[in-house]
Amino acid sequence: MSRPLVIIHGWSDTYESFLNLGEFFVSRLGREVVRIELADWLSMHDEVTYKDLAQAMESAWVSEQLPRKSRSVDVVLHSAGALVFREWLTRFYTYDNNPIDHLLMLAPANFGSHLAHKGRAFYGRIIKGWGHGFRTGKHLLNGLELGSPYTWELAEKDVFCENAWYGQDAIKATVLVGNKGNSGVRAAANESGGDGVVRISSANLNARKMIVDFSSHSQSPKLNFIQPAENHQIAFGILDGENHESLIMKSENTPNNKEVLNLYIQALQVTSEGWAAWNQKLINICSGIDKERAYQNTLVRVVDHVENPVEDYFIEFFDDDPEDGHLAGIFYQKILQKVHVPKSAPHYRSMYCNASQLHDGFNNKECDKLDISIRAEPIIEQNSNAIQVGYNDNVGKVSLDSDTVRFAFAKHTTILVELIIKRELMNAFVIRNL
Repeated sequence: MSRPLVIIHGWSDTYESFLNLGEFFVSRLGREVVRIELADWLSMHDEVTYKDLAQAMESAWVSEQLPRKSRSVDVVLHSAGALVFREWLTRFYTYDNNPIDHLLMLAPANFGSHLAHKGRAFYGRIIKGWGHGFRTGKHLLNGLELGSPYTWELAEKDVFCENAWYGQDAIKATVLVGNKGNSGVRAAANESGGDGVVRISSANLNARKMIVDFSSHSQSPKLNFIQPAENHQIAFGILDGENHESLIMKSENTPNNKEVLNLYIQALQVTSEGWAAWNQKLINICSGIDKERAYQNTLVRVVDHVENPVEDYFIEFFDDDPEDGHLAGIFYQKILQKVHVPKSAPHYRSMYCNASQLHDGFNNKECDKLDISIRAEPIIEQNSNAIQVGYNDNVGKVSLDSDTVRFAFAKHTTILVELIIKRELMNAFVIRNL
């Protein structure tokens, strides 16, 4: 059996697009192509989870007698197929003993999609067209929602872990995503910085993580950056003029730029020795694209120091000049574009930021640092004798200098930000002498 190429489809994909994509790879690579269609496993039952789909994928892998030897298979996936693949990979294999050599992710929903919370009717009509429904379970949609705990937890497994799953000497993974939305009635799904279904920043798996601990009584919160596993690196490219569907050759005239197809081949043929050059090539392709409209996906999770979720909070971005408030005005009017709160986990948030505007503010010397604080309810009344459980009104602030801001709010990326605040229990016990 020749070295197989496995194609994993997302929920919006059609059999025709699989044929187009599969025939292309057969003609260019002379490879055996195996299809794994996500829709084959989907159920209308709300109990179905990503773990269930990962188990189904493992069963399909075994039944098709696909190789399990290390670095013996290449995979191409699309859209929500990324979540199922990563769940399968980290659930059944280890970073140093898995069958994947090259991984090409086309418009992957690594950190969710802004369509997931809009409902089945919207998805079915806008993405799939008349006469098609969109039937999938509650857990699957919740996991695909922006800011979901699931995508955070998945990143902990394969990005913020001890060993690298993806990189020059691991799975040679490439993410390619378009920057053009849909046309016609499907334009209702568009938003800046996306391809009509996923955000560029949410597709990129080169994520960062920051922990801010406000739980001490001092006014100097602890700031800690958590780096991905050593040598973790995913080649990342933005394809100008392409959208979510054109990348999977949904029609004969797509992709719009035929050079894109050559990038697919290069992604599946790059060697460890050529990895650095491949990364640089995609960086060069991205350098001139959407300079003024580069966005960043900030995932926030707020808990107290005993790990209770904090659901009612407001994160404040400001400078330390209370009379001016210049940076705060810029941040809330120009930089912060959207905030989404997952229904199933309101202590998580997805904050969509215009990174270009933020970087310009520092480049133009309009500001030299960014202060961050948080207010959570219920607020403790310091002079009250009543029994109270809640949070201090003034937890302090953390200040990020210009270099830290550029790193944390990097263009076309996602950062996971965990905020920890102290939970107070006051006047609950009184000790008296008998």
